Amino acid sequence: MGGMNMGQQPGMQSPPPGSHSHKQRTRRAYAPFNPEVGDAPSQGGPAGFPPVNNPQMPGFPGAGQQGYPSPAGPPITGPQTFVPGAQAPTPTPGLAAPYARSPGAAPLPAGTGQPMGQQPAPYEPQKPRIDPNQMPSPITVHTHDQENYGSAQPYSTAQRLNAPLACTEFTAVDDGNSNPRFMRMTMGNVPHTEELLKASHLPLGIIVQPLAELAPSEEPVKLIDFGEEGPIRCLRCKTYINPHMVFINGGKTFVCNMCRHENDVPDDYFCNLDMAGKRLDSEMRPELRNGTVEFVATKDFIARQPAPASFVFAIDVTWNAVQCGMVAYAAAAIKDALYSGSGLPAGVRVGIITYDRSAHFYSLSSSLDQAQMMVVPDIQDMFVPINEGFVVDPTEARHIIEPLLDALPTMFANNRTAEPVLGAVVQAAHEALRGRGGKLIAFQTALPTFGPGSLKQRDDAKLHNTDKERTLYEPQDAFYRDWAIKLVEAGISCSLYLFPSAYVDAATLSQLSTV
Repeated sequence: MGGMNMGQQPGMQSPPPGSHSHKQRTRRAYAPFNPEVGDAPSQGGPAGFPPVNNPQMPGFPGAGQQGYPSPAGPPITGPQTFVPGAQAPTPTPGLAAPYARSPGAAPLPAGTGQPMGQQPAPYEPQKPRIDPNQMPSPITVHTHDQENYGSAQPYSTAQRLNAPLACTEFTAVDDGNSNPRFMRMTMGNVPHTEELLKASHLPLGIIVQPLAELAPSEEPVKLIDFGEEGPIRCLRCKTYINPHMVFINGGKTFVCNMCRHENDVPDDYFCNLDMAGKRLDSEMRPELRNGTVEFVATKDFIARQPAPASFVFAIDVTWNAVQCGMVAYAAAAIKDALYSGSGLPAGVRVGIITYDRSAHFYSLSSSLDQAQMMVVPDIQDMFVPINEGFVVDPTEARHIIEPLLDALPTMFANNRTAEPVLGAVVQAAHEALRGRGGKLIAFQTALPTFGPGSLKQRDDAKLHNTDKERTLYEPQDAFYRDWAIKLVEAGISCSLYLFPSAYVDAATLSQLSTV
């Protein structure tokens, strides 16, 4: 073993000749490596190879670059041996790109690879854009729907198709389901599960308009009178008789289509069934053929005896209302509604109130020569000062009502009051129409800032386009809502017409007409 050459290192002396019997091996020589054009040899090593006096591995940032200090200690001198397997691979541009430095930049501290605080930018996938050409056009959808349902072919409610759009002109044939003019779903299809409904973020409901107008080409709704006993209903869920109830036991029992309860058929309503299980008189009974019918109400559904409808017109006569011309236009509109064209139905009664800081009531009795006005200044304790003659037949009192309406603009032409007492007028209308029902029609121009139901000016421009702007669309208090409920309980409705030239807080006043 002592005679074997175990990888003689450079700089070590060879044994003298003749001391060993083995033949001396010839040292292998390698051709010098030529660097690429433009590369300069580093100091301390062969040309074209990484410097040996730099402790950093070749290919890493800062290796052999100018501006990076050399490690402490004397440089390594003496002959060096090149091992082909130790040559470091050339770094790829992709890896070196994050560490590239601009020429002339200040040198980084020793051992620093990437500047502090710099991170590679995260990958952001390109967001998909909605192609406007793929979005349905409302005009195109309406045109297509009008072509499908607006032709001479009528729409049958028994078809399992989507109902025509609300803006489409169509003719519907009631074949067992309600006309879309009376009942319409907010969605064309009902989601199968609640989770699917939540995921769609669409409202599910039914829009009901029992008094909707029919097209001239459609048949009117049938009126059915079942007498004092009223229409046949399910004993459990009170569903009215309809075309979807199934008759069994030879027509003696019907199954409710809502709760599946079996009900006995009254003797006076019994009819035999055909081979298909349908009543023989189903085509002669509208309640078994049509989806929409009207039943005559019995005494169980009548809270009080029917009385002629009564209308009370309340007109704001403050300075702002007179100057803008609202009083004149309102008086002309009332006169036109009462005496132009067909007019009001027979038996209807009307009354007139004007108001500013006080309420003015008019006696319109036909026995008078002209209308008499009574003023109630104490609006905190409102009452109706006229027992007879406040609401009268407009036909009998025409010679009183027409001159009064014509004189209203001149009567209050010099009125300088600017505070209407709408809340007190609502209380007076409730007192006058309680027990008979009716309708209050009010014409308002300014914010009511005096008397019951007075409101504050809260239109602050600083709240516009902010999160607090929504408070401007919420009611200030519950005064008008509470009185709207009292009106409904007394069978009184309210229509409010606003003619504002400034802020009137429609969010609060509109409660009179929305309850």
